[in-house]
Amino acid sequence: MQERPDSDEASPPENPQPARLDGLDLARGLAYLGMILVNFHLAMTWGLPRASLVPAPLQGMVEGLFGRAAAAFVLVAGVGLALRMR
Repeated sequence: MQERPDSDEASPPENPQPARLDGLDLARGLAYLGMILVNFHLAMTWGLPRASLVPAPLQGMVEGLFGRAAAAFVLVAGVGLALRMR
């Protein structure tokens, strides 16, 4: 007669999930937040004078994100895919 494993003992998963990289998650979150800020700014100021809604110090920061947030998001997505494929 064969012995059956106890049902109380948990067997290890066949395909364990890899550990998350906190730095990559942070970079992805910041890139995503930057894209949201840029798109929100563009949507809210469509057809209005340039600095009508955003104070001057924040205006420069938001304008600094134009193009960079999307590029950062694509870069982080590429790194994530490269890590996933190994």
